[in-house]
This record gives sequence, C-alpha cells and structure tokens, in this order.
Amino acid sequence: MSLLFDENLSPELPVKLGDLFARSKHIYDFNYDGMPDIEIWRLAAEQDLCIVSCDQDFYRLSFNRGAPPKVLWLRVPRSDTEAIEACIRRNKRRINRFLRSKSESLLVLK
Repeated sequence: MSLLFDENLSPELPVKLGDLFARSKHIYDFNYDGMPDIEIWRLAAEQDLCIVSCDQDFYRLSFNRGAPPKVLWLRVPRSDTEAIEACIRRNKRRINRFLRSKSESLLVLK
C-alpha cells in the first residue's frame, strides 16, 4: 500500500518522500483535483492507496465508514510542506505498521 496525497497538500510530496513510499501519488496524478471527497475515497480504495490529508473530511469518512481505504490524518498546517515531510519521515515506522495492519483504518499524526 502506498500513499495518496490530498489536493490541498503539495504535489511535490510523493517525489520528496519517494525514498520511503516509492509508489505514492498525488490527486493531480489522477486528474482528480476538485472531485468530491467520496470519489477520491473510491479511487483510493480501488487503487489500494492510503489517503493522506490535513482536512477533517477524510477523517470523518474514515470514522463513519472504516477501511478501505485507510486514512492518515496529519494535524500540521497543510501549507507547510517541510513540516508535513518531516512529520511523515519522523513517523515512518509507525506509518508502515499502520499500512500493514488488518484492523486499523485511521492514523492521526501531529
């Protein structure tokens, strides 16, 4: 499983984090920018991708629907790409355990 970065996050993140999560994508890679959250939810489930977002929308969907897809909810300013990258790098092991877990559907990182 790889990561799918929400449209409000930098499209540079899949490249910047390619050494940790090689097959990660951004919503722009699928021409899904501006699509309703439920369509992004379906795309992530079909592509076996974990949604990465700073917005509460996917948190709520995960809480209400469960996996798939999994959701990684970042509690950092979405405009701070360096902070987002640092948070993901700092939590690499925890994220990998989460992605392998059969029972977890939501991971919140600060």
